[in-house]
Amino acid sequence: MDSEVAKGKEIVVDDGGGSDSCHEEEEEEVQSSSDDEDGETSGSMEALHSYWSTIFLIPNGIMNKIDSICRNFLWGGKDSYLRAPAVSWDKCCAPKAEGGLGIKNSKNWKKALFGKYVWWIASKKDHLWVKWISHVYLKNCWMGKQSDYTIIEGYNWLRGPSPKVSWWKICWNTMNVPKASFIYWAAVLRRLLTKDRLNRMGGVSDLSCYLCHNNAESHENLFFYCPFSNRCVQVMQQKLNVSFNPRDLVNWNRRGRRNSILVRRITCAYYVQLVYHIWHERNKARLYSKVTHPVIILKQGIQAVCIRFRSRNTSAITRGDEAWLQHLMQ
Repeated sequence: MDSEVAKGKEIVVDDGGGSDSCHEEEEEEVQSSSDDEDGETSGSMEALHSYWSTIFLIPNGIMNKIDSICRNFLWGGKDSYLRAPAVSWDKCCAPKAEGGLGIKNSKNWKKALFGKYVWWIASKKDHLWVKWISHVYLKNCWMGKQSDYTIIEGYNWLRGPSPKVSWWKICWNTMNVPKASFIYWAAVLRRLLTKDRLNRMGGVSDLSCYLCHNNAESHENLFFYCPFSNRCVQVMQQKLNVSFNPRDLVNWNRRGRRNSILVRRITCAYYVQLVYHIWHERNKARLYSKVTHPVIILKQGIQAVCIRFRSRNTSAITRGDEAWLQHLMQ
């Protein structure tokens, strides 16, 4: 590795020969249970209360407890989590296109579910209990003809409109490895627990970067100015034959439009993977004072993205795209 990366405290460069057994500890700053297929975690959370909400009017206290369990599981992987979450629950419950995780807000979802029954009554659907309520309680009431009601429309109405973010398709590209998407999401929101944020919380006094020890560790330094991160980006540029000067995680690349959609999506997925690896290596340096060589990081990232692509893609690809993929794996 370039000498400027290893100034200050000695950092051992791992050439890939050793085993990596520190995965769980390395990412304790921002943990996610979303390493499964896209949407499975949020689907499991929603299934916890969606069914029973259609049958019973669940008290708000129970809904708050359900939200607490879901929130703790998201950030800690279990039903109890003592730290303050890195991102507010309201933000997590926003749609992915609006910068959230797409998890349903249980209280609004409950109201939207019961809105279905209100609509049935209002439109006098052909259900025995609706007929009974209409006959007994609403026989002297007049209700105009109502349009069709869907639960998701009712939920969106209760949630209210919010502007879309420009980076959501990058973050939730189907070629992305889910845990990389989660770390990228937290990084774009600037919610990763870098030293400058920990210092504001009173957690650390030494602000030097774990990777280079040249500057104070912050979001900008970690991803844009740290020599180690810059070297990782250079290796990526050379291998993927892309040219950009990233100074933010959103508008990182507006070139390469002449490439195929597949090439652009996989290139985008590797960029998200690179953000994940930089954060991964930062935590490895914090715990073990060693980092992986950027070339090894490149190979690991490309392998993860290509495995993801092979598992998700079911359609044929062009010869040019297949040749490009083979070149990446070499």
